[in-house]
Amino acid sequence: MEQIARLIDAAEAPLVLVGNGVIRQRSSAAVVAFIERLNLPAATTFMAKGAVPFSHPLCLGTIGLQARDPVAFGLDRADLVLCIGYDMVEYDPARWNPQRDKRIVHIDSAPAEVDGHYMLAAGIVGDIADALERIAPKGHNQA
Repeated sequence: MEQIARLIDAAEAPLVLVGNGVIRQRSSAAVVAFIERLNLPAATTFMAKGAVPFSHPLCLGTIGLQARDPVAFGLDRADLVLCIGYDMVEYDPARWNPQRDKRIVHIDSAPAEVDGHYMLAAGIVGDIADALERIAPKGHNQA
């Protein structure tokens, strides 16, 4: 938890990528509370559409349809991507991390599949809501 909080604090352009695991675990409210507490922008995959309400000021929308989505959503500039409930089949990391230069945090009930474009700086396997509730108080990346 503390390692992830340090990664968030050190990041200049952190971004949250919300996946279907959030829907499966019914953790949408926890994700919204987390991004609000730490003032982090969040995009959802199509399989997690609605997990962060589109009307929320920190919601970037649903990513994965257009070729230029990584630029449009700021993934090209992100130095840290917090993948919450994310599975690589939802949106191929090669599309949003082509240079393999992003630090990635994986938080889900299932272990991360990794490849050359999805190498973890840190990860938590367990209850998503519980993990987010434990990380948020440790982070100081608030605006």
